[in-house]
Amino acid sequence: MRPGQAVSVALPLGAEIDRVVTACGAVVWDKLGGAWVYVRTGPEEFRRRRVELGQYLSDSVVIERGLNPGEVVVIVGAEALHGQEFKGDLQVEDED
Repeated sequence: MRPGQAVSVALPLGAEIDRVVTACGAVVWDKLGGAWVYVRTGPEEFRRRRVELGQYLSDSVVIERGLNPGEVVVIVGAEALHGQEFKGDLQVEDED
């Protein structure tokens, strides 16, 4: 830190609030900047769900909307699921 350098500080005021939090690695982004997570819907089934993010907490992020407490989300491999879901949308360019 240097004198005069701007910092950001969050000071909680008032009552404690329970929040849904997930690892930052669980969040994938679409090309328009929308945030999504993959939620487990069956033993080997996952569905992409749009979420609204809140405050970042080190390596985690608060989910303001879109995820309920107790739902299981993919943390490791979320990007791979996203790529697999949209692999048919990739455009291959000829190098002629």
